Amino acid sequence: MKQSKQFAFVSRLGTASVSSPQSFGGRRLLIHPMNGFLPRVFTRTSQKIPITIEWLLSMVEMCPKTGCWLWKGSCNPLHGYGQFGANGKKWKPHRFYFLAFRPHGLPNSLQALHVCDVKRCCNPWHIFPGTNLDNRLDSKDKGRVPKNEKHWNAKISLNIADMIRNSPENGVRVAKRFGISRATVCRIRRNQMWLP
Repeated sequence: MKQSKQFAFVSRLGTASVSSPQSFGGRRLLIHPMNGFLPRVFTRTSQKIPITIEWLLSMVEMCPKTGCWLWKGSCNPLHGYGQFGANGKKWKPHRFYFLAFRPHGLPNSLQALHVCDVKRCCNPWHIFPGTNLDNRLDSKDKGRVPKNEKHWNAKISLNIADMIRNSPENGVRVAKRFGISRATVCRIRRNQMWLP
């Protein structure tokens, strides 16, 4: 039986439509107007309960000040992003909500990046697609990347970096004395790293 090319659903947020079934995690999605089920193939882990628009909306708390939809379910303690199980796999809700409420979808090769920088936010209009490089550059531009002494792999401090800049010794000796590479010494002296 052939499926029509246009599917739509009406939720409390208004009407959204999809021109054709989308791919999500290698599976086909279909937003169907009659039964209100978001994707036919997705069920919550082990319970085999279909994921509906109502369930998705009940799992977020709408924040009127920021417009964020804060995930009320479990969050990963390592990185702070939300998570839930569907079809035997863990999903990040912000990616799932983007796919559910934005008609153009999100290719598997792209990540779901936050405009608001709130890890628990699932508002699909606070999320935009981007590559891993886009994500890293966005983090750097917003000052979320630790640098200098705050970096997890830092071997020296800002005071030692100033000593290296002002030292008359050659790079090899300075590198041995402080336990860093000669390339790091050169970058510090050229003001490419360890800036106050």
